[in-house]
Amino acid sequence: MNTKILLPILISQIAVLAPAAEPPAKSGAPCRCESASAGGCRRPELPPAGFSRFADGERVAFFGDSLIHGGYFHVYLQLFWSTRHPGSNVYFLNCGVGGNTAAGGINRIKHELLPLKPDRVFVMYGMNDIGRKHYKTLEASEADMSERQARYDLHVKSMRRIVDKLAENKIKTVLITTSPYDQYSPNAKAENWVAVNEP
Repeated sequence: MNTKILLPILISQIAVLAPAAEPPAKSGAPCRCESASAGGCRRPELPPAGFSRFADGERVAFFGDSLIHGGYFHVYLQLFWSTRHPGSNVYFLNCGVGGNTAAGGINRIKHELLPLKPDRVFVMYGMNDIGRKHYKTLEASEADMSERQARYDLHVKSMRRIVDKLAENKIKTVLITTSPYDQYSPNAKAENWVAVNEP
């Protein structure tokens, strides 16, 4: 897997560790912050639930396919956190399964994910869901177009079910966009699905 392709994903996850942004308050709104006396007002904006900083002792699971299982990016997130917050006892749990899809992940939640008692789950599916063989050429046949749409619809439906199931169990959830298809890997020389990354 091309490291350059995965770098944007890694950067997006490091954002989890950063403090919340502090945009200026709207004019006319009452201000009690310390910077008010200095002629300005900067109020902290609370981040979405899934993007708050890791708490001491938090159990963080990464749930998805081989891109999770192989540790292609979350090991860097773990290293980043552990070296900056030693002793915080945050547990990083690899719950990836090679070849898995979002539809298959639904059935794994009860038996493989929930028993680990995660406080937060990062979910990344998509690479196996789309059926890459249907993207061999830019000009797709009618059959390929139909299969593409069917697989896309199933993926969206399955991801919504995963999110709902995690919400039912009061687990913070962060969705990760799947990485781009690597058209420059050694495997691509033999079989390059040129349309996978096309809109």
